[in-house]
Amino acid sequence: MENRTRELFSLPIPFIRTPGKQRNGGNGQNKTTKAMWGNVDSFIHAAAEWVLECIVRYDGGKSFDGGFQREIKNNISKIIWADSRGFSSTINRFPALCVPRKHNLPKSECPSYEPYLATPTAQPQTTLLASVLKVDVALRLSGGCDAGRIGKEGGFCRFKEEYNRARYPELFTPVRRVSVILPMLTCGRDETMIVPRKSNQDSVRPKARRNSYVLPTYPLPPLQDTLDTYLNCLKHLVTEDQYKTTKAIVENFAACGGIGELLQEHLAKRKENKVNWVYDWWLDNMYLCNPLALPVNSSPGMVFPRQNFQDEGDQLRFSARLICGILDYKVVLDARALPVDFARGQLTGRALCMEQYYRLFSSYRLPGQQKDTLVTQKSNVMPEVEHVIVACRNQFFVLEVVINFRRLNETDLFTQLRKIVKMAENEEERSPPIGLLTSDDRPKWAEARTVVVRDSTNRDSLDAIERCIFLLCLDEPSDVEQTDLNMALQIMHGAGWHKNGANRWYDKTMQFIVGKDGLCGLVYEHSPAEGIAVVQCVEHLLCYIKETSRKLVRADSHCELPSPRRLRWKCDPEIHRYLTSAAGKLQRLIENTDLNIYRLKGLGKDFIKRQKMSPDAFIQVGLQLSFYRCHGRLVHTYESASVRCFQDGRVDNIRSATKEALDFAKAMIDRRASITDSKKMELLWAAINAQINYTVRAITGMAIDNHLLGLREMAKELQMDLPKLFTEKTYLMSNNFILSTSQVPTTMDGFLFYGPVVPDGYGVAYNPHLDHIIFCISSFNNCKKTSSTMFAKAVEKSFKEMKDLCVKCNTKAKQCFLGNGTHNVQNGRRSHQ
Repeated sequence: MENRTRELFSLPIPFIRTPGKQRNGGNGQNKTTKAMWGNVDSFIHAAAEWVLECIVRYDGGKSFDGGFQREIKNNISKIIWADSRGFSSTINRFPALCVPRKHNLPKSECPSYEPYLATPTAQPQTTLLASVLKVDVALRLSGGCDAGRIGKEGGFCRFKEEYNRARYPELFTPVRRVSVILPMLTCGRDETMIVPRKSNQDSVRPKARRNSYVLPTYPLPPLQDTLDTYLNCLKHLVTEDQYKTTKAIVENFAACGGIGELLQEHLAKRKENKVNWVYDWWLDNMYLCNPLALPVNSSPGMVFPRQNFQDEGDQLRFSARLICGILDYKVVLDARALPVDFARGQLTGRALCMEQYYRLFSSYRLPGQQKDTLVTQKSNVMPEVEHVIVACRNQFFVLEVVINFRRLNETDLFTQLRKIVKMAENEEERSPPIGLLTSDDRPKWAEARTVVVRDSTNRDSLDAIERCIFLLCLDEPSDVEQTDLNMALQIMHGAGWHKNGANRWYDKTMQFIVGKDGLCGLVYEHSPAEGIAVVQCVEHLLCYIKETSRKLVRADSHCELPSPRRLRWKCDPEIHRYLTSAAGKLQRLIENTDLNIYRLKGLGKDFIKRQKMSPDAFIQVGLQLSFYRCHGRLVHTYESASVRCFQDGRVDNIRSATKEALDFAKAMIDRRASITDSKKMELLWAAINAQINYTVRAITGMAIDNHLLGLREMAKELQMDLPKLFTEKTYLMSNNFILSTSQVPTTMDGFLFYGPVVPDGYGVAYNPHLDHIIFCISSFNNCKKTSSTMFAKAVEKSFKEMKDLCVKCNTKAKQCFLGNGTHNVQNGRRSHQ
C-alpha cells in the first residue's frame, strides 16, 4: 500500500510513541521509543494497540472485549483517514488543546472546554473541538501524557462513562483535521505541533466576533413598511388605473384593526416559537409545491473546467479522486465542523448560517401528488456503512465506500469503478432506463413511484438510491464539439434519453457527471441549498483532485474486494408506459430549451470597482437596460438575496426593476439624443444606488417578498378567505418573474446555469470575473417573445454603452495605482505595468 499520509496530506510520515520495556538505572521511569510506520494501516494498528496497552496498564490491569478494541481502532482510523484542507481556522484559534479541569490534571495544563461544550448550537466549532478532545482525553487518561500523575482514579473507565454517546454524542463523531490530530497522537507536548494554513475567511472576520456564532432569528418587518415598499416597487410597472385600484386594496388591508394587523400579530407569535418563521412556507412555495419537472425548470447545472482524458482509465481515476474528495468533505460535514462563513460586501464580517452545507450529502427529494417532501438525515452520529450510487449506461450500481470497517482508498475505488463499467457493458443483464421517471412532472413521477414500489426488488433498489451519499454519473461521449453551450446542455439534461438523459436520478441532491470525453459537471436538486454552498463544495473538490492528481496510483488494488452490486428493477407493462411517457416529455423539454452562454470580454469586476461601483448593482442595472432594449419595458425581476446572516436563512428577493433603472433605460434608448452624457451618468448612479439600497434591505431581512408570503400563508393556516390583496391581478403579476437572475461567482473557469421560471421568461445566471463576465441566458423556444440569442446581443451592446459612459463621464472613478504604476488585468489576473 502506498504511503497515503504522504500522498493525501503532504505531511511527514508520523511517529508514534510506543511504550518501551522498563529499563533499569537512571531515574527508573519508563522510556519510550519512536517507531516509524510506512503506511497508515500499520500506523492505525499500532496507535490502537498502544492506546489499549496504556488503558490496561494505567486502569488497574483491566481488559476489554474485542468489540471495544475494534471501536477504538475504528475511531482512530476515521480520524487519521480524514483530510481538512480549507477547514483549519477553528483549530488555529485554539492551538492548546487539553482536557477539562475536572479530570484532576494540573490547572496549568488544563484550560477548560466547558464554554464550548455547554452551548453546542451556538458554537459551530464545538464538535470539532470535542472530537479532538475525545482523542486527547483518551490518550492523557490512558497514559499518553503523564500517566503517573493521573493514576487509576482518573482512568479510562471514567472517561468512557462520562463521555458516552448519550451525553456527548459529538465526541464520537469523526474529526477531519489530520494535520492537528496526527501530532496529538504522535507528539509530546514539548514538541512542535504542525500549524495548518489559515482560511481566507479570517481576513473578513472582525476580531471581536471571531468566537461569536450565535445568529439572530429571522426578523419580521413592520407591516406598513412592507406595504409602502410594495406599492413603490410596482407603481412604475403597472398602469395608473391599476395602481389606484391596488393602492386602495392595500390601504384597506392595512386599516387599523383590519385583517392585515391580525395576520401580522399571528406572524409575531409564530416568530416567537420558530427559529425562522418563514422557512417552511418559503421552501414549499419556492420548490416543494412546484409540479414542474426538475430538469431545466428547477435543477441548476454547473460545468467544471474541461478535463483532458486520454482513455477510460483517466475518466475512472478522476472519478475515484472525486469520490475520495467528497468522502473527506463529508467527514467534516458529519461532524458539523465547517468553519463559519463570514459575509462580504454590504454586511462584511457578519457570521452566516451553515445549514445548507450540511444538507448537501444527506438529503433527498421525495415526489408527492400535491407536494414533494425534502427528506433530510437528521443524525450523523456513528452512521451506517455508506455507499455511492454509480450510474453507467443508464444502469445503477451500489458502490460501497466502507468495507470491513475500512474506507476504500483511491486505488480500491478505481478498481471498483472498472468493475462497474464492465458490468454495465453486459447487455443481457441490462434493466430499463428507470432514471427517466425522475425527469417527469412531479405528480406523474409520484404516481409512477407508487407502482414501482409494489415490488420488493424495486423497493430495495429505491431505498439504496435514496439513502446514498451522492450519484456519480459516468457518461458516454457526447459526440459534439465541446463548446460552452454543448457542455451546459449535456449537464443540464443529458441530451435526451437516447444519450445520457436516463443516466441520472434527479431527486438526489448532488449528481456529479464525469464523461469519457472529459466533460465534467454537476446537476443538483435545488431545494436543500443555494448555489453558493454547492460552488464552495465543488471548488474544494477540484482543488483536492488537482493536488492528488500529482500522485501516482496503481492500476489495480491488491485487496480482494466484493464486486459492486447492480440495482435490479422489475418493470411491468404499466411501468414501461410511464417510462415511454417520461422519455417523450424529456425530449420535448430539451427541444424547447433555448440556452446561450455568453462571455462578455473587456469588462469585469476590476473595471467596475475602479468606477467605485458595486459589481452586482452595475450588472443588475445592465440587465434591466438589456431587457428594455429587447422588449421596450421593464418587468418584475427576481434577484436572489442571501439571508444567511439569520438562522436557517435562505434567500429573499431583490426587486431590481426599480424606478431609477427604468429612468436610466429610457434615457439610454428612448431619449438617447436629447439627454447629455453627464445626465445619463447621474441616472446610472441613481439606478445603482437604488439597487444597493434594496439589496441591503433584502439581506437584512427587510424585503417584502418573504413577508407578503408569510401574510398570505398565515391567512391559509387560519382557514380564512384569502384577502383581496393576494388575489388581485397586480399581486399575481408581481410574482410572475419574467426575468429571474442570480449571481453565482466562481474562482475557476466554470459556470452555473438554470432555466427560466415562467414560460415567457428568461433565466440569467452571471459569473463576474476580474476581466470578463459569463452570462448564462435561458428561455423557451415556444415563446415567440423571448430569445436567448437576442438577449445576449442586447447584453453585449448595453454593457459596452455603460462602460463607455463610465470612461467618459464618471468623475468618481478611481485610477488604481500600485507603487508607481497602474495594473492591468489579463486572463483574469492582475499584472503590474
